[in-house]
This record gives sequence, structure tokens and C-alpha cells, in this order.
Amino acid sequence: MGYARTSKPYQLVACFMTVKYKMTHFAKQKKKIQEETEKHDESNNKKSGLAQCYPNYISREEANNGLRTGHFIKGILRINPNFTKQSYVTTENSSGPCYVISSFIDRNRALDGDEVILQMEENNSENQKGPQVVFISKKVQSRLAVGFLTPVENNTNFALFSPRDKRVPKMSIHKSQWPKNFDLHPEHFKDVLCVAQIWKWIKIKRAQGNIIEVLGVSGNLKCENLAILKEFCLTAYCGIGLSSHFLPDLPREDLRMKCVFTIDNSGTRDMDDALSWHELPNGNYEIGVHISDVSHYLKEGTALDETVKTKATSVYLVNASYNMLPDDLCSLCSLEPNKERLTFSIFYETTRDGIVLRKRGAKSVINSCAELTYTHAQMLLDAPNTIFDRNSLPPIYHGFTPQDLSKAVNALQKVALQCKEERRRKYGLRKQSPSVTFRLDQVTGEPIELVKQAYIASQQLVEELMLLTNVTVAERVYHYFPQLTLLRVHEPPNIAKITRLKKNLQSLGIHIEVSSSKKIQESIDKYNIDDAFAVVLNRLVGKCMHKKKYICSGTSKNASFEHFSLGFPIYTHFTSPIRRYADIVTHRLLATSLQYRKHFRLKVPEISDIANICNGQELRAEKAADASFDLYLAHFVESHQPFIEEAVVYNVKKDCFDVVVFRTGRSLRVYANTFDETWEWKSDKVVVEGNAKAMWKMSIGFPETSLVVDVFSVVKVKLTKATRSNRLKANLCRP
Repeated sequence: MGYARTSKPYQLVACFMTVKYKMTHFAKQKKKIQEETEKHDESNNKKSGLAQCYPNYISREEANNGLRTGHFIKGILRINPNFTKQSYVTTENSSGPCYVISSFIDRNRALDGDEVILQMEENNSENQKGPQVVFISKKVQSRLAVGFLTPVENNTNFALFSPRDKRVPKMSIHKSQWPKNFDLHPEHFKDVLCVAQIWKWIKIKRAQGNIIEVLGVSGNLKCENLAILKEFCLTAYCGIGLSSHFLPDLPREDLRMKCVFTIDNSGTRDMDDALSWHELPNGNYEIGVHISDVSHYLKEGTALDETVKTKATSVYLVNASYNMLPDDLCSLCSLEPNKERLTFSIFYETTRDGIVLRKRGAKSVINSCAELTYTHAQMLLDAPNTIFDRNSLPPIYHGFTPQDLSKAVNALQKVALQCKEERRRKYGLRKQSPSVTFRLDQVTGEPIELVKQAYIASQQLVEELMLLTNVTVAERVYHYFPQLTLLRVHEPPNIAKITRLKKNLQSLGIHIEVSSSKKIQESIDKYNIDDAFAVVLNRLVGKCMHKKKYICSGTSKNASFEHFSLGFPIYTHFTSPIRRYADIVTHRLLATSLQYRKHFRLKVPEISDIANICNGQELRAEKAADASFDLYLAHFVESHQPFIEEAVVYNVKKDCFDVVVFRTGRSLRVYANTFDETWEWKSDKVVVEGNAKAMWKMSIGFPETSLVVDVFSVVKVKLTKATRSNRLKANLCRP
């Protein structure tokens, strides 16, 4: 007893001395790393002639003052993936110029997607400089990359980390950060993917980094999929979920015995929306769009709500999906057939011809009678008078028949067609391109077939009703909360870019009107004589467009909240709350406007923060999805050699040209230095009007034949997978 009492102070002293020793040791080690790093950098700079350091950033206070006085400009930085020395900054003002930064030092350590503060050029005769990054107001890029670690010749203290994303700088990695056994057998790590993160970046030559994780051998699908998640900072849930089933706590419209059903892709498990139709006593129709009431279960301000908000969106890769919501909440909210589900419904009274007369919203409870795929719904649309038997459709519950479903689907189609015609008349129509996906081997997970899926009428039926509902909700919520509405906006195209494109196309005999989305679409339709024209015009116009984004209505400096590509004057997201947090915020606003909630507690700054989170996470999810597609496409191409496909040219430069491959929908660059040595080629400038962007055409001479490559040319290219990468290379095939 006495020993136990007297030993405790000694234990505390010993513990304190251990901690003190560890802290001192860590400080000494850090100082040693710093000294070795500086010596290593100095040696590298002498060899390369790059002794320059990046300029220091100004303070946040100076940046804010400069923005207020107009001396500085804030915008989003993008880096040219094909020429990483060049980057550009776009501002919030869609009609403003795009600022080009042509050197690494002027970019000043900013990475792709970062929000930066620019100091503009000095326009005097002695000192002419371009725009320079003087402050990074928001580091959107994580400073993390996936790549390879290689030894540095005659250097036992540092190794070189080379990111696969060339927009991220190479990093010097101190030996204390090397993976186990790298110093003994660096050759074993030649094809091993690692994750590294920048911790210091002063010299222009390269940054200093730490190895965060060793993933595995490149080319392995499991490893590559993990690399995508790591690179874009996307994570899955670990044991977070619901502990109990939440019962309804307020009156709801009871639709459990109505003919309510879902239409979705085959195999979809997270069904956000369901539809219904029935005839009213006055002879009109009532259609219902029923959206899963996720906000009923996801209580505002809880720990789970905060977690879901940071995720902001589900992530869909080729081989898997990573849900925004925990799996048990997804299952509880998914509108599966023959299960009671809580929904938020928007009802429309329409004429028999599909003209909408009245709208209303209400909380409801449903029990879906059927889970139709788009193929099933299309079958009902293609043969509206056919008597289908039950075996031709999925199971139907609650006493309804195939004829009930056929009647409902065809009635809904009338409303959808009316909405489509109204949109075409007012705004023009956005054309949906066929989507491309893969069929995977169920055992190995390898891609075994490239599948092009056409956009069919049943998909358009659902999309039109969802568009109608999002607009309906946007109008109501904005009416009640003009400062707090979370809107989905799409600004008109960059004026300078779209004007240059118009002049460039005029030089090719193509005349387009660019004053509205309707005029642009009508111009494209006029020249839509074949696939090549359609692909090129859509690609070129798309490059002039701004990215769609979320904003808080109370922070917008513009009087307009236009969604340019859809043509709507106001628009929000409401119809997919299982996979988008923005929709959940809109549900809470709508519920408050309908007095299902007493008040809405968030203010303008908080809604604005949510909009920024949703924008950032959406961008990461899109990039991850693209990287996943490229990964599987690279594997598919590698296993199906020779992979030779037709492609259309949409841009020609002096020594290369860009193509879109018809079969994959992907764009690639073809370099003249990859031509066969027996080919002769030359480039000539195309005469363009005014200050339009320089255009070229390329003449290529083959033995016994020749080819002129310009915009709209259709060529054949051979695709191959790049070494230690998921990028594809395109080589021109002789005609």
C-alpha cells in the first residue's frame, strides 16, 4: 500500500521526462531534416540554375484591403493539364476577362481549383509583368497526390516523389519518411503507388513532402480504385448510422393505397423519387412527384448531419458507389416497393392534354406498388394499347395491374411532353448524349464490354417531371426566403470566349447565334447533319461554358439567378436528397414555408458556406468519377489491342490536334512527333477575322496518299495505355 502511494510521483516524473525527451528528440530530428533539406535544395538549384524562391504571400488583411480598393482580383485558378506552366484565373463576374498566368513563379504555389488573389500587371515601359498570385484565400486542392518514389543518384538522404497528376509539383522526400525497405531495395518500388503530401514549398524546383501511405502496385484495379479515393479525399462511412426507426411525427397525406411507383435504372438501390397519377372528379388529372423525406430522419445540427454535410454528395465510380448517407439511412429512405416510406410530395393538377393548372406541396406517406426500370416504362410507352401480363413486368403489389401502370405511365408522358414543348418554345432544349459504361467480369472485376446507352423517352419522362418539380420548389422557397434560398445556377458563357468561338466558326462557314441557350441550341441543330458536327459543336460550345454551381440567394451580386443551359430563370435541387445535401437544405426550407417547421435557423453566411462545401465536394466527386472511367477504359483498351477507332477533330494546333473518340466519348491529343518517320507534315494558319483565336490546319503526306486535318475532320486513331499511368495515348492511323 505504502509503495503504491509513494511510487506515483516517481511515475509522473518518469512520464514527464519521457515526453520531454521525445519532444526534444522530435525537435532535433525536425531541425536535422530542415538542415539536410536546405542543403539538398541548394545543391539542386546550383545544378539546374534555379536558385529562385517563391515570393512571400501578403497578409489576409492586405488581400482584403486590396480587394476593397480594386487593386487585387479574386478568382479560381485552373492549370492547363497539357502544359502545366500555363494557368488561368476566372472571376465571379462571368462577363469579365480570363487572366492568364504564364510562369510557375507568378502562380506562386497555387494549385488547380484554389481560390487566389491576383495582383494585376504593371503597365509601364520599364517593368511589364503579368498577373501574379499574391495570396491563396482558399486552398481547395489538398496538396496531396498519388505517384511514384524513386531514389536520387548519389543522395542517401532524399528520394524523389513524382505525382501522376503533372499539375502537382514533384516532391523531395526525406529518408525518415521513406517506406520500409526502400533504402535497401528501391528497385522493388518502381511500380508501387504511394500517397504523398506537400508540407513545405519554398523553392521553385520542387516542394518538400511526406509519404502518407503506400497503396500497392500500379495497374491493379483494387489499388487503382483506392488511389482515386485517396487522391480526391473521398472516404466511406465507418460505423456511423441510425440506431432506431423514426416514426412520423406530423400529419401526412396517406397515399399508401394509391398507384405510386418508381422508374429508375436497373439495379438502382437508392431510389429518391416516385410518381403517381389518378383522375380527379372534375375530369382533370392529378400527378404526384414524391421525393424521399430524408430531412425527417436527418435532424438538423446533429453529429450525423454535420458528417453528411461535409460529404455533401454521393460518389459514383465504375465499380462501386460511396453514399453520402450511411447505408442504414439509405435503406430506410429508398422508395422500395411494398414498403411504407415517408415522402415530400409535389402535386400538379393538369388537363387531359398535360397542361399544368395548379400546384401544391405536402408531406406524405407512400407504399410503392412497383419498381419499374426505364426499359419497362419504355415498353409501356411503345405499346400503350397492349394488354401486358404480369410476367412481363416486375412484381406489382396492392391489387394493381399492368394496365394500371400502363395507363399511368402514358398519362405522365403527356405532361412530360407538354413540359418539354414549353421548354423548347421558351428556352431551347438541352440535348442528352448517349452515356458510355462498362460491363464488368463478376469474378475479376475487369471490364469486358464497353456499352453505349441511348437516352430513351422514359428517361426523358422522368427528367422532365424532376425539372418541373425543382423549378416549382425554387419559386416557392425563394418567394418565402428571398435571402436564404440555396439555388443552382449556371451563368451565361464567357462573353470573350463565346465571341471568339463565333468568329472562328465563321471562318469555317459555320454561323451560330450566342445570345441565349435557345439560340445556341437552334444553331447547333441547324448544322447537326452528322455525328461529327454535333460532337464538335457541342464540345467547342461546352468549353466556353461556366461550371454549374450552388449559391445562397442572399450573397449574389446579380439580379439574375439564371440556369443558362436549362434556360430557367430560377432553379434549385430538391429531387435527390439521398445523394445530395443541397436537396436536404431545400427540403427544410420548403417544410418551413409549408409550416411543417416553426422556423429555419440558418442565416446567409451559413447557407453560403454550405453552397461552397457542396460545390467543392461535387467537383471532387466528378473528378473521381472521370478518373474511375479512365482507369477502366485504360484497362479495356490494353486488353483489346489493337484498339483502333474513328474520332473527330475539334481543335488543331501547330504541332498537334485534339480529337473526340466516337466510341468512348473521350478527348485525346495526337502529337505530330508520334507520326511515322516516313510521313511528311506541315501546318498552315487558317485566316480568321478580328481577334479570334489562331487556327491551324495540318497537311500530312503518306506514301501514295495524303490527308488534311482540320476541325470536323474524321480520322482513325490507335489508342494505347501509357506506362505506369491510366492515361491513353492516341496515334494517327494512315487512311
